[in-house]
Amino acid sequence: SSRAAAVARPRCRRRGMDVALRPLVLSPGLSDLALFNLDLHSGDRLQTLRSYFNFCCQCRDLFVTTSCFAAWKKEKCTNGSAKLIPAVPVDGGGSADGSPSAEPCCVFFFDDNINLHLASAGAPGTKGICNLRDINTGEYIDFSVGSNGFVCERFFDHTLVHHSDKYRNVLVQANILEAMSKGDYFTSIIDKYARPGEKLIVYMDVNGTILWSDSIMGLGPTELVLEAMASLTQVRPKAPFPFEWRDCPQVRVEKPVDLKQLMNDISRDNKQVFASHLKLDTTLDILRVLEPHADLGWGVQEKTFSPEDFRSAFEEYMVQLRRQDSGEGVVGHGITRSWFRCLQKCKQDGHALVINSFGMDTQAVVRRSTPEEASRVMHVAVNFEMWSERDTTKFLAQFEEEQRTWAASASSSGGGAARGTGVAAAASVPEEAAPASRTPIAVASASPSADTAAPVFRFTPSSRQAAYSVGGAEPQVLQA
Repeated sequence: SSRAAAVARPRCRRRGMDVALRPLVLSPGLSDLALFNLDLHSGDRLQTLRSYFNFCCQCRDLFVTTSCFAAWKKEKCTNGSAKLIPAVPVDGGGSADGSPSAEPCCVFFFDDNINLHLASAGAPGTKGICNLRDINTGEYIDFSVGSNGFVCERFFDHTLVHHSDKYRNVLVQANILEAMSKGDYFTSIIDKYARPGEKLIVYMDVNGTILWSDSIMGLGPTELVLEAMASLTQVRPKAPFPFEWRDCPQVRVEKPVDLKQLMNDISRDNKQVFASHLKLDTTLDILRVLEPHADLGWGVQEKTFSPEDFRSAFEEYMVQLRRQDSGEGVVGHGITRSWFRCLQKCKQDGHALVINSFGMDTQAVVRRSTPEEASRVMHVAVNFEMWSERDTTKFLAQFEEEQRTWAASASSSGGGAARGTGVAAAASVPEEAAPASRTPIAVASASPSADTAAPVFRFTPSSRQAAYSVGGAEPQVLQA
């Protein structure tokens, strides 16, 4: 493979190992959680990229990055403003430490919406989820086939992988149907492309990749199974034809297109209208309308199927979902079994596993994945001050549920001790500083004045310590 052919491993010069973070205080009752705000969309973006990459390289545990949906939506949901993924050059970079003994880092990114099936999948203006940026220059790296050494391989039946001989990056268009049915789904992909001696940073999406629900969109297991199946269903027109569905705008189908894209087209990219199509009877009715004009197939497979075959496949996937949800003694609650195996492997081998999502189900995954450590897992919110009211409310709700659970536990045990020593509490923002429209949510000012410098955190993942200082004062070391 092209990754196997890339053997040069020059070291990059040493850079700062910490990342400047600002404490994020959602409410006084949540002050002892490790919540931070990170500015990726203004200021010195290259330095922030480098710091974020170095931070991830040093991490030996699970942590969460919630990316800024508002910034992505503003740029029409294109790659160039999506989830930040560090691009690690084979020549001229690749480790968090320039010393000879430093580990070179390889970055994996699993996401169901990366759209690797498109010819221009990796272009910055393509609708997609991956903002791949060179850690040395900050420039966007096109990961389309033929660009920057990237090639495409198919894994299992429906999973696509882009990898390069010029960058230590492996980008995976994940398929939750296969992630559900194959316990080694993530680990087998990692094992194939990782090289001996590399430190791995595994960025993992949540909704539709490891979790069978989406609280923001109001989608449950049934809808996400149908969405995944629609993305695999190829509509192959026998001749160009106009497709009309109820009161949706007419769409002309002239070449093969996946059913999910066709549903998006008739929905005019309206997510609520699209979600309304994700009912079994509705999807089957759409297929029946299409069937006289087009053949239906699974991806690139030549064999065709009927709407009733689609129903049978759906029912089988739902059986598998229920079976794996409690498999191997793990009560998954809608999380794929393969995720738990990936988490275990990364922890055992000392690799970083970063949940990276636009959604608001991250703490639910953390709570089910590491129940004893859930309150200590670090959450980084990207440009929280740009978030919509809906997203800030949903983000807060995750931790309010956690707070209720902890309160009930403390009450039943007769104790009220706080969990941890309160990194966020030590740098709490005065309640009056919160924006009026979002009380009690508060975030430190992104542009502090010289007289009222905002606190700066430098978090060391290996020891879970944060050095806290204001205005250049002597840092105080706190435990997260």
